[in-house]
Amino acid sequence: MSESWCEDVEGRLRKIPSRRVVVAHLERPRGSRMAWFAAVTSMIAVLASGCRGLDARPGKDAGTKEDALDDLGTWILMDIPTSADLLSGASLSSDLYVVGSSATILRSTNMGSNWVTAGVADFGGGYSYPKFRSIGGSGARDIWVAGDLTSSQGILIHSTDRGQSWETIDIGISNSLQGVWSADVDHVYVVSYDGGIVSTSNGGAQWSCVFDDPNILLWGVWGSRINDIYAVGATVAFSITDADLSNVGDGGAAEGGVLSITGGVVLHSSDEGLTWQTMTAAPCPLWHVSGVPDGTAVYAAGSCGTIAWTTDHGASWSTTGDPAVGNVLELTSVAVSPGGVPCFTSPSGIVGWVVASASGWSARGVESLPARLYEGGTAVRTTPLGLWFDSDGSPWAVGSSGFLWHDSASR
Repeated sequence: MSESWCEDVEGRLRKIPSRRVVVAHLERPRGSRMAWFAAVTSMIAVLASGCRGLDARPGKDAGTKEDALDDLGTWILMDIPTSADLLSGASLSSDLYVVGSSATILRSTNMGSNWVTAGVADFGGGYSYPKFRSIGGSGARDIWVAGDLTSSQGILIHSTDRGQSWETIDIGISNSLQGVWSADVDHVYVVSYDGGIVSTSNGGAQWSCVFDDPNILLWGVWGSRINDIYAVGATVAFSITDADLSNVGDGGAAEGGVLSITGGVVLHSSDEGLTWQTMTAAPCPLWHVSGVPDGTAVYAAGSCGTIAWTTDHGASWSTTGDPAVGNVLELTSVAVSPGGVPCFTSPSGIVGWVVASASGWSARGVESLPARLYEGGTAVRTTPLGLWFDSDGSPWAVGSSGFLWHDSASR
């Protein structure tokens, strides 16, 4: 395999093999479909971890020291009373929220100067669980949080009193919940990683499964209104070999098989989520989607430098990214400012745009994020995992081990 270089969290260069994350073959584990998809998620998590990539240009080896970062941001590291892994955040009216592992939900009413625990009880999920992966809502008194109760069971909770109390919501599926988006107090949409989309049109009183495809994994959902909703993820293919056919289980079905992740996918609904169409494929899995308030421009981001975007309400799409880039350029999240400026989280920090192909990749508008300094001068860095804009148009980012960053400059 070809080689590239990256920085670890302590700033040391180390050599890594470039790898193809899109065509990844897994033997199907014996047992349920849930275990099968859990194996896929575990594999993707491994490929997405490990280092902070350096800026590289097409035609150059990825991660050489002469590729300097453009330090364009004025980010600061915020104090926050948790060391849990923070996975997402949101600005709801005048309140800020961050969510993450170990049932973490924190709220600030003064733009991040102080944070309090938002009333979450012990759900009994075990070590690091529940992991809250996504937060959304129509306002300060209508908040939805989705994630994992355990390693094999999802959870959705709802608050109508600014996080003072929470109700666990039964939406009829038990799989890992990856994303939640609320159009208004009545219409809420939830995606599960095994290809399901569940929605309500009456504030959560009843839920319906509006999409279910075993050949798709889903991680993100966003919309500009109830007639303009996007969901993103990856396409998969499952193949049975002759050896699998010779090994038939008790239920009369073949055991084993090979699951292949074949690329990214963008889905769209224009009828309140009742039907969904594929808008575009992408080179690699897509983790997150966001856009401008009127839906004119929409951006989805994912593995191996992949971006899929439209600037004409979805009439046409463009993509960048290549499996050869591997995990050096993992775009874990995307957010679009009120002014229409897209920003992406990456191992290098915050980037304004990337171009990735088999010959290399480039990142523009790179904003490095401050490290956490410990006694003795030790500096610890982490990859940002979530990104959003507050009501003033200034960005926030979160990462593992309780990292929270803010840039007060609006975009």
